[in-house]
Amino acid sequence: MVYRIPDDELLVDAIVNVLLKNKTVVSQREICQLVVEQLNRNAEIPYRVSGNRVRRLSLERGLVSLDIEYRETHGIDLPEECPVCGRALDPVTNSTLEGGTAVVMMKCRSCGYVASARSSIPSKYTFNMRPRRVSEIHSVRMDRLYRAKEHIGIACDILESLIDGHVLAHDARNTISKLREICDGKEDPGSIGNMIRAMEVDEGEPGWCRPLASVKYSERKDI
Repeated sequence: MVYRIPDDELLVDAIVNVLLKNKTVVSQREICQLVVEQLNRNAEIPYRVSGNRVRRLSLERGLVSLDIEYRETHGIDLPEECPVCGRALDPVTNSTLEGGTAVVMMKCRSCGYVASARSSIPSKYTFNMRPRRVSEIHSVRMDRLYRAKEHIGIACDILESLIDGHVLAHDARNTISKLREICDGKEDPGSIGNMIRAMEVDEGEPGWCRPLASVKYSERKDI
């Protein structure tokens, strides 16, 4: 089966969309599934991505904090590299009866992973959104869309100023019309204007931050 691998920026956009709708995701499998569904909403050729990549990129961009559950282990050497985010681990030492020191655990200052003699293998991740960082990226994406819309409008104005009296003026006006439709066509769901409106209405405020009911309509759960 033919498929594509998303680049980092496209994957970050998908992760942000998922986190805007889900304050907490209770497993790596679930967040990976939600991200893949987001990537493939309008894709002709499907995208694929691993849960490990979603986890590491989410941590690298500061989008989430992790709650980590561990599987009990015995007789395994403490790792020197974090299996969660890939960073180097710092040793945590304790004094021995002989007056020396011994490494009792290894800790990651980046993601919070802790390896001890009894538990060093992560068994489950819970992903918690970092609202400020996600909102920052959402604002940057909105700004990029507005700038794209503005630049296309400027290009149309320049073209219109150049085509008067030109032998290809009729064809050029058709091109300008298509560009303006791409810029802010109301009928085209993929126009930049409709993309901006969709992000403002559907994804600007995650559902989990809305009240579950109102005084007037106490039975409603969708407001």
